[in-house]
Amino acid sequence: MWVLAGLGLFSIARFRTDFHLRMLLAPAVGLAVNVVALFTLSRIGFPIKSVAMPLLLSGILLVGYSLLTLRMVWKRHAVLMFGLCVLIAMAPFVWSFLKFGFGWLAFVNGDMSFYSLSSARFLDYGYSELPESGNINDDSDHSLAYWFFPNELGHRSGVDILLAQLVSVSGLTAHQVYMPLIVAFHVCVAAGAGALTLVSSRKWIPALWAMGLVALSPLLSLEVTMQLLAQAAGLALLVGLCVAYVKTMQHGAAIAWPVVTILLFSALAVAYSEVVPFFGLFVLLTEAARWKKWVDAKSRKVYLRTIAVVALGVVLLLNSYLFDVVKFIAGAMGGSFKSAAMTIQGDGLSLFPYFFIPSNGALLWGWISLGANANSLVVVLGLIATLLLVGFCLLGGIRGMPSALMAIVMLAASLPMFFGGNGFGLFKIAMFIQPFMLATCVAFATLYLKRRLLFQVSLAFLGVSFIPALVTNIKRVSVDIGQSRVPFASTAGLGEQLKDLSSAARLMKATTVYSDASLRELFLLQAYYFKGVVFSAAALPSTREFLAEKFAETLSKSERLKITGTAVEDGEFYFDPTLAAESAKFKASGYDNLKTDTLITASKEFSPINRFIQSPGRKFYLQPIRDLQNHLVFRQTSLGTSYVGKRSLAEGGVAIWGIEQDPLFIGQTFSSVGRYHLYEVLGTKQASRVLLSLSASMNQQDDFLLPPVKAVGSFIVSLPLVGRGSARVVSVPISPRIIAHSDYLGLDFGREGSFFQTERAGPMGWFGNNIKLDIRKTVAFARDISYITPEQHAAFKRPLALKSFPSSLEDPGLEYSGIFEDGWMSDVAYAVLAAPIEGSQGVLHFNGQIPDIGGAPFSTTLTLRINDQVMYTGVHTKGDFKISIPIAGMIGDGASVKVQVESSALQRLPNGDGRPVSLLIGELGFIGASKPETTD
Repeated sequence: MWVLAGLGLFSIARFRTDFHLRMLLAPAVGLAVNVVALFTLSRIGFPIKSVAMPLLLSGILLVGYSLLTLRMVWKRHAVLMFGLCVLIAMAPFVWSFLKFGFGWLAFVNGDMSFYSLSSARFLDYGYSELPESGNINDDSDHSLAYWFFPNELGHRSGVDILLAQLVSVSGLTAHQVYMPLIVAFHVCVAAGAGALTLVSSRKWIPALWAMGLVALSPLLSLEVTMQLLAQAAGLALLVGLCVAYVKTMQHGAAIAWPVVTILLFSALAVAYSEVVPFFGLFVLLTEAARWKKWVDAKSRKVYLRTIAVVALGVVLLLNSYLFDVVKFIAGAMGGSFKSAAMTIQGDGLSLFPYFFIPSNGALLWGWISLGANANSLVVVLGLIATLLLVGFCLLGGIRGMPSALMAIVMLAASLPMFFGGNGFGLFKIAMFIQPFMLATCVAFATLYLKRRLLFQVSLAFLGVSFIPALVTNIKRVSVDIGQSRVPFASTAGLGEQLKDLSSAARLMKATTVYSDASLRELFLLQAYYFKGVVFSAAALPSTREFLAEKFAETLSKSERLKITGTAVEDGEFYFDPTLAAESAKFKASGYDNLKTDTLITASKEFSPINRFIQSPGRKFYLQPIRDLQNHLVFRQTSLGTSYVGKRSLAEGGVAIWGIEQDPLFIGQTFSSVGRYHLYEVLGTKQASRVLLSLSASMNQQDDFLLPPVKAVGSFIVSLPLVGRGSARVVSVPISPRIIAHSDYLGLDFGREGSFFQTERAGPMGWFGNNIKLDIRKTVAFARDISYITPEQHAAFKRPLALKSFPSSLEDPGLEYSGIFEDGWMSDVAYAVLAAPIEGSQGVLHFNGQIPDIGGAPFSTTLTLRINDQVMYTGVHTKGDFKISIPIAGMIGDGASVKVQVESSALQRLPNGDGRPVSLLIGELGFIGASKPETTD
């Protein structure tokens, strides 16, 4: 549609030359027309649902009329070239679309949530229109909160409105059309790069190469998969605007070029105004490069008149919105340098550290994927290629080309960001520069590689070098657990699940639906589907309440707007009553009616919380709160959050991170955890216990020690954790603490989290050694955090022995501590085993191996305890060992036996492993014995 609209506009303007250029620029021009028309109608006050289809039909009729009556001369090469560009640009994403269809949710980041909910508001309301109640803090329609952004912050809203149009005409949800739309933007960027090259070289073969390279650019594929919708649209418009401006300022250019420039600039201001300053610098540099023409009075007069016409056209189209553009640009530029999350802190922390270390060049050129390790050769080649790029841009034959000029602008803008520590800005510029950088490379090859074979082989090699990182970027957001903030977003069909649950909530006539999602992205994904139903966050502070509080002073002057609710932290939980610093402030829950309120929760694969008591699979469930039992809801506090913010980044206060693949228990997942956790308990049952399964086997910085965890409720108990490695332990019975009529349990992991330490050798050690690529302060990795009933604990089916690793440790009926997943133990470990029945072989077998490390003499004293009684002590040297202990009459009549092993000496495993170990467990337990029959 954008292609036809762009060609139709060119036809109406009676362009008769440069068909190749018109074909490649048509998508950006059609996009600009679409955005400006929708934005203007929305500003007038029309909801998008009332104008989307009429505008689409009108566009089709106008385009059809212009193309048919004006008899455009079609050139086969141009059409084929554009068709090939579309195929190349779409090809990397075809697999994901074929597999998931419109259910491909990809990264599910904050951008997707923001634009989807904002589009829902524009769909039903005009630009500044308020609901009849005036209440935008309405939990039955979370989209209303996004009134703030365009009307108070001057936030650009072009893509929000465009998304609303797609939803209206397709009948799909915003989540379903999101990825197709951003891929369409990606095609526009690639086509624009071709137009940019065509302006410089005037040959369609180099333009085709530029489009292919941009289509395959790993950083631009990352822009797509990370769902940077406005940025993708803005880049497409920026590239087209640079082409249109150059054509506009040429002597004797068609009069319609200024109109195209006006449309593209206006659409850019509406869709992604942050890059307008780059265009301003591009204009200055372009005119400085041809300063001799400004000396000529006649040329100067034409230039000034053209600029005046363009400026007047922009003012007429955008009028008062230009003030919002200036305000938003100023805020965005200042905010990116002030935000703790976006800049490098004194300790080397930032959410965007990627371009402060030597692998930045390799990442810029797409030779490694984001966060991946690079070998020394790739690092050096990346740095050399970046220096060569600067040289290309300054070469005499290239520096006057539009692509090189914009590349120079962006490279110059990156310098203050690099030295000022603005990681977010560098990350964005690395994406922005791709079409200009790659078009410049093609221009260089066109000028200096005169042999066609050398020209084609060089560019083909560059394109092929992109493929590994390109595939990785797309695969990460198309698998179960990858880069996506919400696991199983696509593979579990979360959109369809949530749509069905929202219908079920209406059938149940639930007064309020609460969500226990601890990730903001997941909660906002859910909120989109529950419009018309009161939908509240049980685990998260309300985004709408936060905005209401933040802008209350400004908005109190408007009688149209009602502010309801506050974001105050009205609860306080003391992890240690003697230490005021361990007071966690939080917003207490406010359930309206426990008889009719429901909770939307997920199966155990989505989170380590409640994993023992949750159902298997990848499902969301809607349950009446009154039916829940011992259900833990993670609560955000001043000491522990589930997301990175200014406070949590500076103070390391993230309590639980998203789930990730467990490399030690293959096929399972866990989450990195910080120190302080607070959980609300729904449906508390007396005499229940805390179950905790965790691993410190990767915490080399803490010498692999398990943390001294305490459960905090009506009293404080220590969990029975000992040794190093992993554990699954159960506390003594503990009752929650009652605060404001609700039950709460705290977990204090006993020590502050610490950063993972990675050594950087070779070129990676040249600079940026203080930059941390992993910003998590990790105490351990949690596999399960549950609150189990006495009946669930009594029903544990304990094993008689540990025979193989790691499979023996995965047994859900096993309680143990101090054993590494591969069977090594350090100074102390224990396992709670089933007691053999009377008459069976009453012998405890323990065998394994004491390693020979480095050939030095080594011996250790091993002590075995059964139910805390010493049953064996002996000195053992390197090599295999085997211990058998008759236990007849020594274990009592209990259902379980605690077997503890202690070692007096340790060795460090070699080859960079570094774990302090005493022995490798072979078998431990009652081998060949029988255990009592149990009933479920």
